[in-house]
Amino acid sequence: REISRFFAGHQSSKISNAEQLLQGQDSFYYIFPSLSQPQNPVELLIKREQNKKENKHVESGGKTWWNVTMKLDIGDSGQVLAKSKIDKNTLSIDLYASNDVVLKRIGDTLPYLQKRLTSLGLVVENTSYQRGNIPDSLKVRPHQIFETRV
Repeated sequence: REISRFFAGHQSSKISNAEQLLQGQDSFYYIFPSLSQPQNPVELLIKREQNKKENKHVESGGKTWWNVTMKLDIGDSGQVLAKSKIDKNTLSIDLYASNDVVLKRIGDTLPYLQKRLTSLGLVVENTSYQRGNIPDSLKVRPHQIFETRV
């Protein structure tokens, strides 16, 4: 049942992002089912962005990278927002904690994460962590205004 919800969310995400696909911006939004009910599900937002060169005579589009944002619930401790920018095998990571307890845990485990990513062949260019506000949802909804008369 949870897996069918996951794939239904993928399909609706693809339909809602049709306009972005026409503009050359791929965007994928996923909600992964949680194995334990008290925790909020893991949210994942993936966007492909392209840095177009200002010179219009150049036909090649420029540099392309992926922005990956993940929202994680750490049970009763709090939440973590992980933002990463990936360009081929180069990676930069910014982590945001909802409170000081989670911030300390991130500080303790970040060197192990860097070592693991390096062992997988990735170049970790930049890492940072700080306390910050975590959004309620990663899903971006376009705003539309309707006027009606009855």
